[in-house]
Amino acid sequence: MVTIAMISDLRSRKISNRLILCGYAICLVKAVGSFSPATVLEVLWNLSVPVIIGYFLYLPGVIGAGDIKLLSIISGFIGLYQTGIVALIALLIGGIWSLILLLQNRVLEKNMFAGICYIWELMQGNMIRYRDLPVEREQLTIPFSVCIALAVYAVVVIYGR
Repeated sequence: MVTIAMISDLRSRKISNRLILCGYAICLVKAVGSFSPATVLEVLWNLSVPVIIGYFLYLPGVIGAGDIKLLSIISGFIGLYQTGIVALIALLIGGIWSLILLLQNRVLEKNMFAGICYIWELMQGNMIRYRDLPVEREQLTIPFSVCIALAVYAVVVIYGR
């Protein structure tokens, strides 16, 4: 599922809601198949927490909605703890990839200044979206699902799930 989402994101820069719904359905069928109400509640909780936390990252434009929903599905399959590890590894991969792009395009200073201005605005209580800052976006955005997929593969190797 993660691989399909990654390919979709690479091709169209979107993760299909049909794919997301399939992922949710598989998680719920698996939970109901356990015949344990506690398992169903745990899976529902695991699906919900990444969406709730991710919503606050989506509002300012830090992460896309598809990436949040993808992390939610991952959480439904492997649990919150491992999903937290996936998110941290994905952020590390994404940060390195973004730094390389900024250096290649020679816009590191400009974007660092925009980031500092963004943080300053937030500290002043002004809610602005990061994606609305005056920086060149097209060649600098990354398909974060690739980072998520690589992180999932790493966690699966480490934890064997």
